[in-house]
Amino acid sequence: MKKGLFFIIILLGFTGCEKISFDYRTKYVGDYHFLVHEQYMAVPKPVDTMYTVDGQIALSGFNINSLVLSYPKKDCNFIIDFAVHEDGTIDKSDISYDMIRRSGEFESSDKIKFSFGITSPGGFWYEEITGEKK
Repeated sequence: MKKGLFFIIILLGFTGCEKISFDYRTKYVGDYHFLVHEQYMAVPKPVDTMYTVDGQIALSGFNINSLVLSYPKKDCNFIIDFAVHEDGTIDKSDISYDMIRRSGEFESSDKIKFSFGITSPGGFWYEEITGEKK
């Protein structure tokens, strides 16, 4: 009986544990304080404004290499999903339209610089975001 129990415990030790890999994105996740520089085409003249806002960076459920940056705006919430490399650079290759631009990087696990813009024949919208983890 003791030999059988010992064999079962050893067998469970080899098969019962799954190796948990480290997710490099988790060091960037948290609550942030953002400085937002927003520019867009509006009638009768373009808008160019700066403001500060609290928001979050969270793990994405869409892509294994992605994060989600979000913060509240006056009329809605700004939410964008973006891929990030292990070195902290933001991937531009997942953009499927030429009119959408995005770039940036995590300067450290606590600081991000991110820009996002859309241009079209009718106008543009551009946001430059810098943020620091709280």
